Amino acid sequence: MHIIEIAKKDRVPDAEGADTRQGIADLRIETSAVRVNQVYLLEGGLTASDLKHIAENVLVDPVIEDAVIRRNASLPKQKSFRDSDKAQWSVLKTFHHGVTDNVGHTTLEAIRNLGMKKVGSVITAKRYRISGRMSFAEIRGLSTRLLSNPLIESCVIEKSGE
Repeated sequence: MHIIEIAKKDRVPDAEGADTRQGIADLRIETSAVRVNQVYLLEGGLTASDLKHIAENVLVDPVIEDAVIRRNASLPKQKSFRDSDKAQWSVLKTFHHGVTDNVGHTTLEAIRNLGMKKVGSVITAKRYRISGRMSFAEIRGLSTRLLSNPLIESCVIEKSGE
């Protein structure tokens, strides 16, 4: 699996991040910033050059976004944290297996229209980067109450910078 993660450039406002931060504030949890990145998980025998071509021609608006490409990567597994652990957190939200990913299907079609037939599938995800020290219990609650719909999505929580 290959991962392409798209982030707004630092100077560009992140409207989805601001909305998410407000939702967190409504739950009486303090944060200093929230940034939301779009993540694409691609299956297929792709070279670094192929992935760069896909990012530049399908996924990234170079004026406002940057891409981080990871070849032969895997999704993180949920680590164990104590509920009282305080840190800055990253939450990766993905669809449960079998849930239709319309954006993923459309992205796959756009990639194949570029002539890139080696891509077998595209799955989309979102990464929430939350700045502000909060406990693991708080971030775990946010991930199920605000950031995802547990009926169709799951979250992996990581400490930022790990």
